[in-house]
Amino acid sequence: MLWITKKQANGLATLRVEGKLQGPWVETLREEARQAQVAGLVQLDLTDMAFVDRTGVELLRDLVRGGVHIANCSNFVRELLHAEGTKP
Repeated sequence: MLWITKKQANGLATLRVEGKLQGPWVETLREEARQAQVAGLVQLDLTDMAFVDRTGVELLRDLVRGGVHIANCSNFVRELLHAEGTKP
């Protein structure tokens, strides 16, 4: 299960992502981030994300390369992104 909560302030959209980023939820986050980017800058708050599969890590890496900022994440997620060559 994945929960995405949107918060908009001063031209910055924050997507708080909670749960497990895996399977069909990867495309859900991709679409939410894409829609938010249309309106301006986007950051992800991944503090409460419990798990990320390989496809989810690839998505996060792509989002960072596309200008999305990761504001907060667990050490687990930080290490996954670091192993993939992306700094959160």
